[in-house]
Amino acid sequence: VGHSLLFLLPSEKGYLDVLQTKGISKVEPLSLSTTLNKAASSCPDWTNAGLKYGGNKEINGPSTGGDNLRGSRLGEHFAGEVQRRLEECIVQDNLAAQKKWKEEKKANKKRRKDTPSKGKEGELVELARDAFLSFLRAYPTKKEPSVRSIFSARALHVGHVARSFALKDPPKSLISKHKLSQKANSEMEAVDQQSNRPKSLQFN
Repeated sequence: VGHSLLFLLPSEKGYLDVLQTKGISKVEPLSLSTTLNKAASSCPDWTNAGLKYGGNKEINGPSTGGDNLRGSRLGEHFAGEVQRRLEECIVQDNLAAQKKWKEEKKANKKRRKDTPSKGKEGELVELARDAFLSFLRAYPTKKEPSVRSIFSARALHVGHVARSFALKDPPKSLISKHKLSQKANSEMEAVDQQSNRPKSLQFN
């Protein structure tokens, strides 16, 4: 006997009824606001950063929840700061990758000639985008009839799903960039393979 933690979207709550028909009746719901408020109390530095970013007054020390109005919103500020830091991490990694690519392109004239004009993206943004697109492909796959209507792709807010992967770009832009990234990577692999061949086998 073990325990599991299940994350469900509001549109997926019907899955709890399916679990009951399978004999899983001991399901204890967790309050999102209570969980976030506890996290905010445990991480006052991040909570204060979220408050400051939102133009609010910072708190001194862990929140005791005495101020119901303020306390009920601390979790939101904490979650907002987590989201902001994740997105900023991906943005900075991407900027660093672009800067490195430009420096390499400038230093190597031959590579500057052969390398695609679009710079290489950061590893984090590529991983996040691949995970996002994999999720979208997997979500509407064939399922049991009892859950097919519950996990419906039409009920997804694709923009919110993208933000859950710390991606700020619109979904259509993410798909377009994914295709361009695949094309650029293929071209760069071809350049690398060409440069690694013996001179007698290289084609100009």
